[in-house]
Amino acid sequence: MDIRRKHTGNPEYGKKENPDIQEAGNKARENADYASQKAQEVSGTAQQKAREVYHDVEDRGKNMVDEQKHSLAGEIGVWGSALHDTADKLRQRRDPMADIPDNAARFLDKASHYLDEKTPEDMLRDTNDYARHHPLMVVGGMFAAGLVLARVLKAVPAGHEKLERDSEPVSRDDPSVKKGESYGI
Repeated sequence: MDIRRKHTGNPEYGKKENPDIQEAGNKARENADYASQKAQEVSGTAQQKAREVYHDVEDRGKNMVDEQKHSLAGEIGVWGSALHDTADKLRQRRDPMADIPDNAARFLDKASHYLDEKTPEDMLRDTNDYARHHPLMVVGGMFAAGLVLARVLKAVPAGHEKLERDSEPVSRDDPSVKKGESYGI
């Protein structure tokens, strides 16, 4: 049985809507459309702000990397200059070993110029290309770095998180230190 007929006994009941109900429904649809439009505007604004923040952080990060890269290039350049000076002094004494620091200085000069001229993306691409063309060299380098790191970690005494620089040095004449013990040096 039809619900309209059940309550009123008239099958035509409810077919003509009350104008107040119709107006309320229209208002509700308008309000829903308005709320949806405002939600989309807020969402679009939030997405735009998020993009701006992302690009700002990305730019700051790139600037920081560039500053550090140029600072490192400058330091390497200083080391290269010092090695060039050493090579010049050795040449003045006619020392046959003058080529060794000079070759190292040239290598450092190249590294300094490379860091200055290349972007981090270029360096990553070059590293990937090198690893692709010379995989054994990369694996060997990683193995050597692992050995060095293991030696460094093994050399640090267990339980010592930092060296105490302010501790007083122990004298060799200190009677509290038995023969064969470490002097803390």
